[in-house]
Amino acid sequence: MEDTKSTLEARATRYRQLLQDEGYAVMAPDWKEETLPWMMRLRYEGVTMFFLFDAEDPSFVRLILPNFFETEHGPTEQVFTALERTNNSCKGAKIYLNADAENVMSSVELLDDGTAASAVMLLRYLAMLLNGAKHFAREMQAASGA
Repeated sequence: MEDTKSTLEARATRYRQLLQDEGYAVMAPDWKEETLPWMMRLRYEGVTMFFLFDAEDPSFVRLILPNFFETEHGPTEQVFTALERTNNSCKGAKIYLNADAENVMSSVELLDDGTAASAVMLLRYLAMLLNGAKHFAREMQAASGA
């Protein structure tokens, strides 16, 4: 576990430095042993996102934008339609309901052996994540006729 943690710490440190060099606020990772996966919070284009690092699968990284859209009365046909249209249209990002189905979240998943990260790549993933959320919001707006 200690080798895995040091690998993930090194990866998080690299991501953090690359994004800070680009002018983004990235918090130090939260490495609580009892909380898996571990997360690192960042601000991007006015929203808070998280990198999630999983000790059980060290090369897997998930980037999430949690709870960006609240379902007012639970999931409806309109929400499911917007989810389907968004997931069929957006590259890389996937939009889905959170566990209690009261909010919608966006996710991008990637594999990184520790050498693949670059600022350009990370910024592309962040943009893909935000694009998915914006696309979903447009789908919901169009469905409501607003």
